[in-house]
Amino acid sequence: MSDELVVQVKTFDEAWNVFKTAQDKLSTLSKAFVEEHRTAVADVNGKRLVFDGIGYAHAEIGQLLKAVGAPFNPQYVHHPPPEGMTAKEYRLSVRYPWAQDRVM
Repeated sequence: MSDELVVQVKTFDEAWNVFKTAQDKLSTLSKAFVEEHRTAVADVNGKRLVFDGIGYAHAEIGQLLKAVGAPFNPQYVHHPPPEGMTAKEYRLSVRYPWAQDRVM
C-alpha cells in the first residue's frame, strides 16, 4: 500500500469490505478526515485509506465513523466543517476494547 489508497464506494457495506481487507496494511489508526463526499482514515505513520463517495453529506457517515472508532455527536455529524476548513477531523480510539469479544 502506498501512502494513500483511494477507493470509490457508494455504501457503508462497500467501504467496510474494503476497510476489512486493507486495515492489516495500516498501523494503528489515528485520525479520520471527513469532507463533503469523501472520508480518509489515517494511521500513525501517515498512510491513508480514502473512501471517495462517503462524506458528511452521505446518510451512512455515522456508521463509517463508528466502525473506525471515531467519537462524534450524531446530531452534528452531517454538518459541514467550520468556515475556513475543508474537512472535519476526528481522533480515532481503539476499535475493540480489550476482552470485548470474550463471553463470560
